[in-house]
Amino acid sequence: MTGLGLIEMTRKKVREGLASVVLQDCPYCDGVGKILSAESVARNIEKEISKYFTQTIANAIEVEVHPTVAEVLMGENDGNLSRIESVFSKRVVIKSSDSVKHEEMKIKEIAPDNLLT
Repeated sequence: MTGLGLIEMTRKKVREGLASVVLQDCPYCDGVGKILSAESVARNIEKEISKYFTQTIANAIEVEVHPTVAEVLMGENDGNLSRIESVFSKRVVIKSSDSVKHEEMKIKEIAPDNLLT
């Protein structure tokens, strides 16, 4: 209560901030900086895949990404990858590579007849 008989109230922030959801500590500078989380990078890559398929007539592509991002793109039991392929009715191969940085990706068209099923 204040001196005037009013009740004082404050609000306490109890949820995590947006930055803690979309960012993670940087593995390249030992956590001094922040980079996008694997989930955020995967969503950005899905947008790039969509853009790629709308700009080309490719029936199959290979997407080379960092292993942590590849794990998110594939999803549990490859469920996320199946969803991506069904949305575009195209074949998408996710290639995990330690030589690709966390936020990078390399997309290239591949011949569908060269794929092993």
